[in-house]
Amino acid sequence: MIGNLPTIYRNNSQNIQLVALCKEKYVKEFGFDKILHPLISDLKILENEGLKFSNPENNSEEYIRGSVFAVLGDNLGSHQIGGFTENFSTSEYFCRFCVYTREDLKNFDLHIKTLRNPENYAKYLNSDFDKGIKFNSPLNELKYFHVCQPGLPPCLSHDLFEGIISLDLMKIFNYFQKENIISLHCINQTLSFFVKKFKLRLSFPKMQFNAKKISGKCDEVWHIIILLPLIFLKSPIKCSESFWGFVTSMVEICRIICSPQLNRDQIQLLTHFLHTYFEYRKKCFPYEKLLPKHHYVMHYPDLIRKLGPLKSLWTMNFENKHQYFKSIIKNSKNFKNVVLTLSERHQLMQASLFDDRFKTGIVVKNAINFTNDMMINLT
Repeated sequence: MIGNLPTIYRNNSQNIQLVALCKEKYVKEFGFDKILHPLISDLKILENEGLKFSNPENNSEEYIRGSVFAVLGDNLGSHQIGGFTENFSTSEYFCRFCVYTREDLKNFDLHIKTLRNPENYAKYLNSDFDKGIKFNSPLNELKYFHVCQPGLPPCLSHDLFEGIISLDLMKIFNYFQKENIISLHCINQTLSFFVKKFKLRLSFPKMQFNAKKISGKCDEVWHIIILLPLIFLKSPIKCSESFWGFVTSMVEICRIICSPQLNRDQIQLLTHFLHTYFEYRKKCFPYEKLLPKHHYVMHYPDLIRKLGPLKSLWTMNFENKHQYFKSIIKNSKNFKNVVLTLSERHQLMQASLFDDRFKTGIVVKNAINFTNDMMINLT
């Protein structure tokens, strides 16, 4: 995906190009070094030599150079291609942004530790203590990119709406049900009413008591957060200040992180709400463990300063692209060489999108004028 494009065009799945397709079993068998070697070679040419273009205005030749700005993916994919540990449940070092330990997570210490950079990445790689690094990523061979610059931004849809928000929000709803504050049946009915009232093109999942998390997609959980204040509009409820602080800080965090533009004051406000959010969470649910994603979110303010709004770097645009590939397999029903089928069909579609015949008018030869006598009476 070309990063120079405006966001409105970047979000179009037709502007996302295909670089390579590979089965996961081949990644495990051959490794990223061999699989990404052709791509790395082309990127080095793009960095050093560039692409030659002819300028018709002054009859001269120009060279355009570029490099990789970021590699997008979920936590597992980013750790795989970045050379970091892929074990998020038991590994001592599970953060690709800083040298954070599991002991810190158990002690509810959410402060950011020593940030990773190209220097200490190479140091930890060559030492006996891996610090969460398994191998040197082949992407580090590039001249203007490194996985610790940071080059592997988080996906807020996986970390937030399909991660800590769906988990913690379900804990709040279960508490309201248990304390007879408001029932889940009432919440489900209210959400269904909003779907009809605002004509939303989605259906909220039915929340059940004692469920661990909201079993909904990213956009569904995001709409629940947006509509959350309206749920209690007509039926005000009474509960402790900690729970209301927990809910309001959750709403504010999602609102700021998903903003298309942020200034320094808003980023600082996000830092404040993140600390408030975890303080209230510890008061409301003191025995609930934190997940690695809870720590990842603490890096968001610093990552926004370096990379810009994280909504423009999430993986939802590529999820839409995946739907196209799934539809090809479903319709073709050919599983002999899936990679070849997907590649050919996709490139033919992309070629048709860039073909000039869609921009020119239709040429008709040997046509006759239409008259009323040619009409057929169908009554």
